[in-house]
Amino acid sequence: MLYSEKNILYILTALKASEKIFVYTTAYSSSATFYEANDQMGFNAVCHLLLTIGEETRKIDIRLKEEIGLINWEQITGMR
Repeated sequence: MLYSEKNILYILTALKASEKIFVYTTAYSSSATFYEANDQMGFNAVCHLLLTIGEETRKIDIRLKEEIGLINWEQITGMR
């Protein structure tokens, strides 16, 4: 089933991770300033969240990915 509870959970987990990345990085004007700020805890958290997004999107059923063809799933999964 395309819209199974598992697929919805994977998508919601990835969205929640994206939201947290936004919260952790909103004070920085660019990725370079975020990196140069030497905020190790924030930087490591964002790296982990990017891995989470990649892992969760990898688990989404291929048929659902094909149905939602506007998203480049391979690029997202490749972040991990």
